Amino acid sequence: MDFQLRFDPLTSSDAEQIRQLAMRAQEADGTQPLNDQTLVNLASDDTDITHIVARTVAQSPNGDATAPTIVGYAQVDRRQPTISGELVVDPATRRQGVGRALLRSAIRDATLPSRSGEPGQHAGLHIWSHAGHPGAAALASSENLVPVREICLMTRPLGDIAADSVTDVINDFRPELVVSTLDPARDNDKWLTLNAAAFQHHPEQGGWTLADLEERQRTDWFNADDCYVVSSADNPDELVASLWLKLQPQTPLTGEIYVVAVHPAAQGRGLGKKLTYLALAHMRAHGQQTAELWTDTTNEAAVAVYRQAGFDIATTQIQYARTSTTQP
Repeated sequence: MDFQLRFDPLTSSDAEQIRQLAMRAQEADGTQPLNDQTLVNLASDDTDITHIVARTVAQSPNGDATAPTIVGYAQVDRRQPTISGELVVDPATRRQGVGRALLRSAIRDATLPSRSGEPGQHAGLHIWSHAGHPGAAALASSENLVPVREICLMTRPLGDIAADSVTDVINDFRPELVVSTLDPARDNDKWLTLNAAAFQHHPEQGGWTLADLEERQRTDWFNADDCYVVSSADNPDELVASLWLKLQPQTPLTGEIYVVAVHPAAQGRGLGKKLTYLALAHMRAHGQQTAELWTDTTNEAAVAVYRQAGFDIATTQIQYARTSTTQP
C-alpha cells in the first residue's frame, strides 16, 4: 500500500476522520487509542503540537484516483518537559508499514525545534501503547524503545443496593469540610490551582490550562453535576479536594472516575477514600452498573484505596521511551 505522511495543521474534516479512525481502532482493540488530551489537541494549531497524518490514495477498479484516505495518525506534544506522543493506525491497514513510519517520524519530530531559530529538544519521545497489542511492543522494541511507565484500568460492579447514598457519603465529610457540585464560573480557577498542586509530579495532568479545562467542559459527556469540589468550612475560597466523573451517553451503563485530586496539604485525612465512595454512590444513583478508573501502577497508595473499594485491575497500558542505554 502506498501512503504519504503530511505534517500540516488539521482541517475540521481531518480531525473528524481521525476521530472516526480512532473509534474503529477502539472497536478492534477494546480500548481507546487516543486519550482525551490528544483528541482535544486535534483542534489545536499550537506550534508545540505536531500532527502527522498518513494518507493513501484509493484506486477505483479502472485505476482512477479517488479522494485521499487517512489510514494513520500520530501526535507529538512538546508543551510539557516530558515530550509525549500517541499514534493510531486503521485496523484495515495494519502491518503495511504505516505504524513504523509514523513512529519514526514522531521520534525525529520530538527532537526538532517548534519554531525556526530555537534549539531542539533532546529529552526524547515518550509514546503510549494503549491496547497492549503484541505488535505495538514489537514495534517499540525494534526502535529501541523500552517501557518506562505503566497505568492500569481498574473496574468493579455497582450492584450493591445496600451501599451508602450520595447524601450519606457527603455527610461523612462534615462538619469540617463542605462538599458541593462544580460551578465552572465560580470554581474553575480554584480547580486548576488544586489540580496543579495535586499532580505536580505528573505534568500531563497537572499542567492543564484554563483552555484545556474549558475544552473538556464543552464535550458532550461533561455535566457539572457529575463533579464535586471540597473546601474547608472555615476557608471556602480554596479547594482541598475534587472529584470528576465521566458519564458518557455512548456507554450509559459504565461510569468513570475521571479525576480525583487531593491537595498535598490535605493528604492523610482519608479524602481519597471518601471521594471514591462518593463516586460509587453517584454512579449507582445514575444507573451505572460498572465503575472504572485509570491510575499509575506505581501509585501504590491509590491502588490500595481502590482495591479496598472493590476495584480490580482489568488491563494495563504502557508508555515507551528511549533511555540512555537504548539510544541508537
